Order: sequence, then C-alpha cells, then structure tokens
Amino acid sequence: MKNHSLNENKSPFVTDIKCVLPEWIDYNGHMNVAYYTMVFDEALDDFLDEIGIGESYVKTNHNGPYALQANYHYLSELLEGENFRVKIFLVDVVINVFMQPWRSLAKKIIKWLLCVSRLL
Repeated sequence: MKNHSLNENKSPFVTDIKCVLPEWIDYNGHMNVAYYTMVFDEALDDFLDEIGIGESYVKTNHNGPYALQANYHYLSELLEGENFRVKIFLVDVVINVFMQPWRSLAKKIIKWLLCVSRLL
C-alpha cells in the first residue's frame, strides 16, 4: 500500500474524458441510470488504484474498501456521444472506516454538473 497522507492526495481526482456509448441510452433518449452507477464505480476503482488500495492491494491483502451506501442526485442528463469526466472529492478519512468521497459527473465542454453521488 502506498503511504499517503490526506494532504498528499490530490482532490479532486479527475478521470480521463469519457463518452456516452449508444448502448447506455434508454428509451427516453438519455443515459440510463444504471450506467451512471457503472461510470461512478469505474472512476472509484481508478481512484483507489491511484491511492494504493485498489485491485492489486485487495488481491495481495485479501481485503479492501467496500461501499455501505450510495446516494445519487440526478441534476441533468447525458445524451449519446456526449463527453464527460468524473471528479472524486475526498471529504474525510477515518482510521478503519472507508473514505467518504463525493463524486460528480460533468460534461467536458459546457462543464455542467450532471449528477452527484455520495458513497459511504
């Protein structure tokens, strides 16, 4: 595990630019809610890898972080072909308690906040 203090971690963690795929679109013409969860989960995996407690840590130590609860607030919608990024803001770290990041999804070009998730 990497030895990071809270001050050494960059907040927010920002993903590379992603694009809404055609198979993520529901019958209403926008990204289905299940794919918001998938996008946030993949971003969280990248963040955990970055701070040293991701997949390789779990495989080596046979334990790792897990979510107890996730809340989503949908503020706008994403359409097919639109670009976006996920930002993870580390709010707090407590020994033996999973981090509580706020995750936000934003369109790259216009920079709208589209969805916010809080994970405990």
